[in-house]
Amino acid sequence: MSNPEQPAASVEGSADAAAPDVAAPPAGWQPYPPDPAEEGHTVVGNLRVFEGFHSPQLGNRRDVLVYLPPSYEAGGKRYPVIYMQDGQNLFNEATSFADEWRVDNTMDALSRARGLEAVVVGVPNAGEGRLAQRVRIGRHVLRADEPVRLGGQDTGPTPYELLLAALGACTAMTLRLYADREGWPLEDVRVDLRHRKIHASDCASCETQVGMLDRIERRLDLVGPLDEAQRARLREIADRCPVHRTLTSEIVIESL
Repeated sequence: MSNPEQPAASVEGSADAAAPDVAAPPAGWQPYPPDPAEEGHTVVGNLRVFEGFHSPQLGNRRDVLVYLPPSYEAGGKRYPVIYMQDGQNLFNEATSFADEWRVDNTMDALSRARGLEAVVVGVPNAGEGRLAQRVRIGRHVLRADEPVRLGGQDTGPTPYELLLAALGACTAMTLRLYADREGWPLEDVRVDLRHRKIHASDCASCETQVGMLDRIERRLDLVGPLDEAQRARLREIADRCPVHRTLTSEIVIESL
């Protein structure tokens, strides 16, 4: 998930991400997620994370997530342990590749309804190059990947970042064409975008009121000696870019 203080994508490009320090010592067991109040997190119950746990067999460091049952803190009880792969998908919508598996919700419900409890250990994907993709678009070649914490190697933008880049580029192109046609002094357009998951109940204007929704925040920086009327009109035109219209219309995807 992107840092809430930073845009997730910018049409002006981005700096190279720093390589993870595989030699850094782990900090030990910590509450998970670190900031439960941050929007998008859906963790339920008592979860801990051991960041950068060293694997001598694989020669790398991986985060280990552990769900602890409701009675764990009371002590004096032994629990079965369930080991699961794809740890990034198990407990948290904010880190899941598609939809969260809601393992924490299920375990809490079983504890309340039947007294069934277990410790669940989840390990995120970490196969080297497992998620990296080479994308060919005509004569252009792009890379796509996921960050290290989600099992990728951070060799390229994530699919969502590429989606944001498409929206940002389309927005800037649309505004440039419109301003040139009108003869307005638009010198530059900067578009910063961020994608996140929000609770549907937090969106008063949305038809869906249950579950999670995708929210894209777009910030426009219109550079040039434009008057207020011109700036207001360009902000209206931004919603008319073809990619914006596609994302906000009904979409049918057929797998052949």
